[in-house]
Amino acid sequence: MNRCVILNDEYGAWAFQELADRLAKELNLEVSNIPGDYNYILSWDERNKEICNKSFIPFEGMKLASDKRLLAKVFEENDIPIPKTYLLNSYQEVVEFIGLDFNQ
Repeated sequence: MNRCVILNDEYGAWAFQELADRLAKELNLEVSNIPGDYNYILSWDERNKEICNKSFIPFEGMKLASDKRLLAKVFEENDIPIPKTYLLNSYQEVVEFIGLDFNQ
């Protein structure tokens, strides 16, 4: 029988421990620092590449989702439209930005 685990190991494990415990309860899986046959990866040493194709989620998808710069590059390369983002620091800046045009 295949062993499925929530993989939470190495330096970032502490940051994901609470999530790992909640997922383990909901999914009825064990949290492990040793890769299983199939892995729900939360944290592990990226140099350990052999588990990449033993994950529920493809490694490249995880990497892409974790780095907005990579995502922006893929969007640009594929002509995928993205919304223009404005960073406003106060309510007053928001009011000035939209003015009376609430269609923005």
